[in-house]
Amino acid sequence: DLRASLEISFEEAVFGTEKDITINKSVPCDACEGTGSKSKETKRCSVCGGTGQVQVKQNTPFGQFMNVKTCDKCGGTGKAVDDPCQVCRGKGFVRKAVKVHVKIPAGIDNGQAISISGMGEPGSKGGAPGNLLVSVRIRPHKILQRDGYDIHVEKTISVAQAALGDTIKIETIDGLVELNIPEGTQSGVSLRMRGKGVPKLQSSGRGDQYVHLTVEIPKHLTEKQKELLREFDAAMGGTLQKTEGETQERKSFFGKKK
Repeated sequence: DLRASLEISFEEAVFGTEKDITINKSVPCDACEGTGSKSKETKRCSVCGGTGQVQVKQNTPFGQFMNVKTCDKCGGTGKAVDDPCQVCRGKGFVRKAVKVHVKIPAGIDNGQAISISGMGEPGSKGGAPGNLLVSVRIRPHKILQRDGYDIHVEKTISVAQAALGDTIKIETIDGLVELNIPEGTQSGVSLRMRGKGVPKLQSSGRGDQYVHLTVEIPKHLTEKQKELLREFDAAMGGTLQKTEGETQERKSFFGKKK
């Protein structure tokens, strides 16, 4: 077999594509038509009689045995060449750059290989050629991450969106899709978008897409925003350990001691 590699995009792996690649492989010599002979004629090997194998006697402490090995004269082809081709030096094959059309199925994953029958190296002793194994490398997406047939994406939402709920747009392999954020969504929650994942290889159906939410806490607030948060905290039962009034009293106390 012959091996090659091919790099494709995230989207091409998801939906499938077709590519042309160039490989170097052994092909029949045009000058001698693959015979290895300058005259394009061969004859039966005089050593093995055309079988490509010879029997060798081997003496052991247990007696004499007959072993079979490849004929050194013809290299196992069973044919002899009196006038070797000058182009291929009697081999019958030459190395050549060959263009191969590769069909990549939808849903292929990183590291998987595509087998193309008959596009490998020529078989020994005139046998059938091997296969070409094309290993696929997938370039990562700038936002989406793949795990098998599922896709994952991270999304940041505001405190208001998390508390009140909202409808946001999420990037998927099908484009932007609306996603409903339920009221009271907590940071770290993952929402599932069914059927928005990768098509299953040689099967029906698709995986899912998971949206991992992070609630962004504002770092810089205006006094008005702080006041609104204090009012909100008071309405929720008062969880703040330090209120605005206490802060002002402490400032006044330390001011009097000076």
